[in-house]
Amino acid sequence: MSFYQVSEEVEFSSSHQVRFGKEGCEALHGHNYRVRVTVRAAALDAIGYVVDFAVLRRAIAAAVDPLDHRHLNDTPPFTELNPTAENIAHHLYAQIAPRIDDGRAHVALVEVFETDRSRAEYSP
Repeated sequence: MSFYQVSEEVEFSSSHQVRFGKEGCEALHGHNYRVRVTVRAAALDAIGYVVDFAVLRRAIAAAVDPLDHRHLNDTPPFTELNPTAENIAHHLYAQIAPRIDDGRAHVALVEVFETDRSRAEYSP
């Protein structure tokens, strides 16, 4: 099956402590996270978009802004959920997908980069 995909990236900064982490991750530390959200559609809309980039940026910002410049362990849902890159990716998907998915286009992938070489992905 053929499809179109578009992606948008944003950055945010946060600290966290991975509970029961190893290799030093349990110690308080921070990241300049990069988030890439990919939206997929088999057909374009009447304008010729998968999704308008401005709409996608707003949806991502709404999900990321509450995490920016925060200590994630003190920020819901990470007060109860370990703030790993994998859990952050899933949380962001859950926040963004309802704002984007319309039966034609859907969020296909959320990537969370802790560094340029380390990333986690969530796809439904």
